[in-house]
Amino acid sequence: MLFKLIKHELKSSYRNYVPIFVAVLIATGFVALSISNESINGIGLSFMIAMGLVFSLFILMFVNISKSLGDRMFGKPGYLLFTVPASTKDVVLSRIIANFLWVLASTIISMLPIAVFILMIQGIANKQEGGASFDAFEILLAVLGITKEANFLDIMVAVIEKMMTFLHLIAAMFVAFTVSHTAYRGDKKKLVQIVIFIVLVTAVNLFLGSSLFKPSQTATGQILVSTTLQKGYAIIFGVLYTSAAFFGSGYLIDKKLELQ
Repeated sequence: MLFKLIKHELKSSYRNYVPIFVAVLIATGFVALSISNESINGIGLSFMIAMGLVFSLFILMFVNISKSLGDRMFGKPGYLLFTVPASTKDVVLSRIIANFLWVLASTIISMLPIAVFILMIQGIANKQEGGASFDAFEILLAVLGITKEANFLDIMVAVIEKMMTFLHLIAAMFVAFTVSHTAYRGDKKKLVQIVIFIVLVTAVNLFLGSSLFKPSQTATGQILVSTTLQKGYAIIFGVLYTSAAFFGSGYLIDKKLELQ
């Protein structure tokens, strides 16, 4: 039943994502074409359009996740959702997994124009005699918070850690919606949701920022770089945090949910 619920959630929401995915991919193609033709105006315009679409994609993603974890669970559609022959844990887990997959896909799509821009600009810079040369691979790795000297294990741990960051956000949103529709009985649900989300995200960021990361100087400037072991701690914390959000939300839904 879990996989059926995930499949249903993906099918019901893919129309919201696919069009803008295609638009970003087309814009990425224009970025590559402009750079290959070395058209300064074309490069600037196409990259601005691509970044505008990426920004729109993340706004759309946030709105869709809010609807999936909010109205479609605790509003009128939720009444039918909780009448299916599935446990509350399956319902909750299916929503978390489906939205995580969309966040992951959106992040990958949004990185394409940036990666294409960096890689192709490097190619042009390296062709020019006496021009400024830079390492595109090092810049891309810096996004993960690691250096060029990192091995395969370092890269995999860094990728998993970034994925856990996405789960942190989804878990915080889900807890905010769950508490506002179960434990809270007042009328200002939206305000309660925003406050809970901000508090959870801030608390997690402060904890990870103060306990697990340290500043380190690299060729790309002053960025936050941590060791693989420290990232491993962050992953363990992410698993515990997300699990607590999952089981806690499931308990509140089982015990206190009153469908609208």
